Amino acid sequence: RRGKLHTLGHPVDVYGHLLHWACPAPNTQTPADHLFRILCQLPEKQEELQAQGTPDSPYADTSNSLNQLNNKFTISAFLYQSKVLLSRTILCSLRNKKYLFAKMGHALFVSFITGMFMYNIPSKKPHQIETNVIGCYRTITMATFGSFSYGAISILFSDRKILVKEYGSNYYTFLPYFISKIVVDFAITCMHPFVGTPIIFYLSGIGSVAHLLGCLLLGAAGHSLGVLVASLVDTSEIALAIFPAMSYFINMLTGTDIDPESIIGVLAYLQYISPPRHAYNIMIKLHYRGVESLTPRIQGLVDGFVSIYASMAVLFVMYVVLITAAAYCLKRKVLKLTDG
Repeated sequence: RRGKLHTLGHPVDVYGHLLHWACPAPNTQTPADHLFRILCQLPEKQEELQAQGTPDSPYADTSNSLNQLNNKFTISAFLYQSKVLLSRTILCSLRNKKYLFAKMGHALFVSFITGMFMYNIPSKKPHQIETNVIGCYRTITMATFGSFSYGAISILFSDRKILVKEYGSNYYTFLPYFISKIVVDFAITCMHPFVGTPIIFYLSGIGSVAHLLGCLLLGAAGHSLGVLVASLVDTSEIALAIFPAMSYFINMLTGTDIDPESIIGVLAYLQYISPPRHAYNIMIKLHYRGVESLTPRIQGLVDGFVSIYASMAVLFVMYVVLITAAAYCLKRKVLKLTDG
């Protein structure tokens, strides 16, 4: 209480407070994240604790008070729960320093190698510049989609038992938990493309802030797709087993491996719901906007498909639809687990 913890044993009357606030007691010796979660819910003043037995006290008859609080949605309760859960999720994520260092190191290594040796575009001949520009944007598009979508697969499995306990006992509502997981994981996943992509753009002599915005929209759509897949299955192993087939087919529709008009029948229209295809369209049209005397290949990419703003709108709508579907599916799955 009041920020002071006992390093040996348990805090004073901790089990009484756990029962009082309908929070599961720790099985191990007071883990830091569990104590953080508990102490954020305790009354701040001793007078509030002593007033719990009085009839006029807001803490009177508190056996179901937390359930009543969480069953009734209020903005203040939502903001408070979001603050606590965001803090806890950030602290738990920052503890894994080796993982964060590995992602940062991998992003730096890959971006420097890619920018200096593979797509050193200013030093090439005209026909090589065209090929390398297309290849660079294609690589960034596919890597961004893969990084965000695969990165979202495992975030809902790491502490699912805690979610089931807390949500099943009405300790927290679902929406703050879901938002905290999505926001923190999206920020960590952003580390790779938003450290590596600007370096590649700088070393290659291409790209702009608008290109990074396109990467961000693509990353959001890919991340929400990964969360949706994770919400539909029971284990991360199953998700990682079925997702490559889906993502590979989606990445094929970026518009560079194939000519979509050559696809049989209605399959040609699948490119219009492919996130990498829209991001690739944004990057190519931004790069060659206002440029004259283009080759037929580039002219076809610039004139074809949809406009830049239409692609951005599609990516944004796709993100909203996918993340809403992911939240709905995950909530249904958690309800089944808590009922079972």
